[in-house]
Amino acid sequence: MENLLQVLCNAKGQHAKAEASEIHSFISDITKMNSDMVYDWDEWSGEEWMSIMENKKKIAIIGIKIPIIFVSSEDQDKLQSYELVKKLHRVVIEDFDKEMWHLNLDEYKQAIPEVEWHSSDDVVNPNSFSTEEFWFATI
Repeated sequence: MENLLQVLCNAKGQHAKAEASEIHSFISDITKMNSDMVYDWDEWSGEEWMSIMENKKKIAIIGIKIPIIFVSSEDQDKLQSYELVKKLHRVVIEDFDKEMWHLNLDEYKQAIPEVEWHSSDDVVNPNSFSTEEFWFATI
């Protein structure tokens, strides 16, 4: 298990958060350049993450308030040419559903207040969770 808080703090400390115009430009580019690629992000409800799918398979999760992208190892080359992706802290993962993370919620809430943890411990266990579960707990 890897401490996700360290990864998030590295992203936050080493990269600048994307501007809204950069995010909208990225959305426009991916939908124009690849008809099989779509995004899922409800900007107006304040979602913290954007999911990128290709042929209904999730290939990446992009942080809106933290400059980070979780991208599948087999699909990372598909996104690396986009300017927005180049600016983000890249975390390559093999499987969005693999439990690979842990974090201390008190430390997380102090260090990353902009992305609130909404889940109870019995739904998403902070001692062992997947990237997909992190997305769910903080969307």
